[in-house]
Amino acid sequence: MHPIWVELLTKPVGWLSLGGSIFLLVLLPLGIHLFLRKQIRDNEGGAEAEAYERRRRGELPPED
Repeated sequence: MHPIWVELLTKPVGWLSLGGSIFLLVLLPLGIHLFLRKQIRDNEGGAEAEAYERRRRGELPPED
């Protein structure tokens, strides 16, 4: 087997390197995407709730 594969697959440092690479390349961007999606959804929902409350109070004309 190639020496690089032996190093990656048989040594603890190799496993840490593989795990860190997977974390940085896959899990971190996925986590950031889900976090931003939640923030955007919360902000849009907050604006809708605020507009509804202002219409309810009569500060804005009703929507058609």
